[in-house]
Amino acid sequence: MHFWTFLPLLLSVVVVQVCCLGSACRTPLGAGKAEPSDPYWMETIKHQGISAFNENPSEYQVFRNVKDFGAKGNGVADDTVAIKSVMAIEIVSSVVMLSSKQCNRDWKPVWWRITPAVVYFPQGTYLVSSPIIAYYYTQLIGDPKNPPTLLATPNFDGIAVIGKFGIWVGNQQFTVRNITINNAQTAVLQVWNWGWVFQDVTINNCQVGFDMSTGGVAQGTQTAGAIAIIDASITDTPVFVRTSQPSNGRLDGSIVINNAKLVNVPIAVGVSGGPTVLAGGTIKIGSWGQGNAYKGTNGTGVFTQGPIAPAHQSPSLLDHSGRIFGRTHPQYANYAPSQFVSVRDYGAKGDGITDDTAAIKAILGRFAGCKIIFFDAGTYIVTSTITIPAGTHVVGEAWEHGSGLLIMTWMETAQLKCKFTPGGVYCRNRRVLSGWWGQVSPSTMLSQSRLTLGLGSEHHVLYQYNLVNAKNHYLALIQTESPYFQPVPAPPTPFIPSFAFHDPTFPDGLDSSWALLVTRSSNILVFGAGLYSFFQVGLLTREWCLLIWGSNQNFEQTCLDTASCQSQVVNIDSFSTVSIYSLSTVATTFQLSVNQVGVINQSGNVNGFASTVTIWSRH
Repeated sequence: MHFWTFLPLLLSVVVVQVCCLGSACRTPLGAGKAEPSDPYWMETIKHQGISAFNENPSEYQVFRNVKDFGAKGNGVADDTVAIKSVMAIEIVSSVVMLSSKQCNRDWKPVWWRITPAVVYFPQGTYLVSSPIIAYYYTQLIGDPKNPPTLLATPNFDGIAVIGKFGIWVGNQQFTVRNITINNAQTAVLQVWNWGWVFQDVTINNCQVGFDMSTGGVAQGTQTAGAIAIIDASITDTPVFVRTSQPSNGRLDGSIVINNAKLVNVPIAVGVSGGPTVLAGGTIKIGSWGQGNAYKGTNGTGVFTQGPIAPAHQSPSLLDHSGRIFGRTHPQYANYAPSQFVSVRDYGAKGDGITDDTAAIKAILGRFAGCKIIFFDAGTYIVTSTITIPAGTHVVGEAWEHGSGLLIMTWMETAQLKCKFTPGGVYCRNRRVLSGWWGQVSPSTMLSQSRLTLGLGSEHHVLYQYNLVNAKNHYLALIQTESPYFQPVPAPPTPFIPSFAFHDPTFPDGLDSSWALLVTRSSNILVFGAGLYSFFQVGLLTREWCLLIWGSNQNFEQTCLDTASCQSQVVNIDSFSTVSIYSLSTVATTFQLSVNQVGVINQSGNVNGFASTVTIWSRH
């Protein structure tokens, strides 16, 4: 679940991509000009980013080099205190308080961080004696040319030391991709989740690849509910996947493995202190699962620990090595600071007040195609169409913290065509949409995209994802929440369904929005989904009331106990070819429907707080 403050960030922008170099350009940008011995450009570029909504935006420091705060990075001095002092600047910067009258409860303040921080580690070895806490809205960045090392002291006091564990994780849902872990005792320790996707994972010379804490199949004993691994390479590691408890012929931690290459891995799947579930060696695992499998309109699942139906993967989704295509944001590691231009140096304010439209247009008009346009941290108000020439490189200093009060319309030719308005999201001709989360009511979404990775869509009145006439799509860990206020009113109220946007109908008994709709589509692969419904009208708890932005409506969550907050959540029509792996839902009676008729009842798939379908296929 996501809780955000809403602040005016961008005003109804249209971004259009065209061609040509800027007026100040003689030649295109070309290759990076940094020398091998030069530090990373972010270390030496002028930093003048601001936090527009901080109480003292001109004094607040967004970018922080740990060495400026006393860290030595020499592998001898203990840098713990220095690093923590960098992290702790302005930890809490906004408070929202709702009165007890609004919730019929005692109020408590709710804190949101709305001031970003970029904590930079230059090349070096940083000795630490206790955990470094990564706060919300904070980025920890190292020199990609010479990655820094955090080294635990012999007397380190705390959990999650890198080395014993490559990553030590627990969260509701997550997508992790493009990681390599070498020489750890345990590469990935998964302590709990509702659902998790790992994509493009390389593990070398560890003792255990994935260690899953299992056995918690009740709400109060949640452990690792579901993991789905796709495109993995595991080498010289005794165990690929290990669970802490045996499944004993029933769902107890869902596992999906797709396209895993093992070299010298004796146990592919095993139980800690117990039997080998799947023998390893030097092999390739095409498609394997542990959990409940379903087909078509048959509502009776079959527990499986073995090969499962492989998903069709169109060549258009794959890279040259046969893995799902992925693209990482460039870091421009080999570029020199002289190859960047700051928008604040050329008139943009980023103060959340000034209209920066003209300044941004002027900067693009001068430097598009020959300089990397650097948006210093800030909030840039834009009130008319921004034209971005093809070949323009744009990079920011800090993450954007959340949705604006008014929604952005973003249309970029060739790479992205998306229109995002309060009425909906319409996308087409899309290659990769990654790490995206949208929350607004009302909204609709029509997708003709190809690859969607780690997406979240919440609280839209009619549906969260709607694929119509789509072909060859890959969706990895899509996450949704139904609107908290439904069923008062029930959808489609207060809107009139639009035939042009393929708005759905709602069968009797469904009084909340659809999470996922697939209509007249082919070769759709859903690899991980977390689809949640938490409320009905009633009495809201204090914690939730504080997050309804002052609403006087009452809500209740007793429907969580009976998994009946809504009746249906996913609908596949009879014409579409779809494969769904690792589908986790919360408080929805039917996890999957065909032609708006419920097929898979969650009661047979309880897997902790959520219920999980390991695989559903058409045939």
